Amino acid sequence: MASSLSASGVLVLLVCVGVVVASTLGGDQEEATTRCAALCTAHRYDYELTAWNKGPCLSDHFPFDVPHYVCDVAHWPRQQVDNDPNNQCRDWNPQGGDKCAFVEVNTKCQVIRVKNFC
Repeated sequence: MASSLSASGVLVLLVCVGVVVASTLGGDQEEATTRCAALCTAHRYDYELTAWNKGPCLSDHFPFDVPHYVCDVAHWPRQQVDNDPNNQCRDWNPQGGDKCAFVEVNTKCQVIRVKNFC
């Protein structure tokens, strides 16, 4: 009985930590994640297969009005093509842009990475 009570306590602690983490990340990350996956699903067949497999930046080509974020297609595991600046978002800060956060989806439109450097 003591071990199940301990496990319940851990579960409650994890749930509480998750709530704290989610609330500190804010709504922009949740909105960016949801909208990037939806943008990918809506436009993945607009690309030729070769262009799609390079991992296009969706927010370079379609409206993505989430403050600070870009929406990019990448591979998981990551491939060399993903590190090519020509395949990364123009608005992404290291590329000289003004966006400091990104959502990456794979070629099947599943979110694989979200980073906020703002």
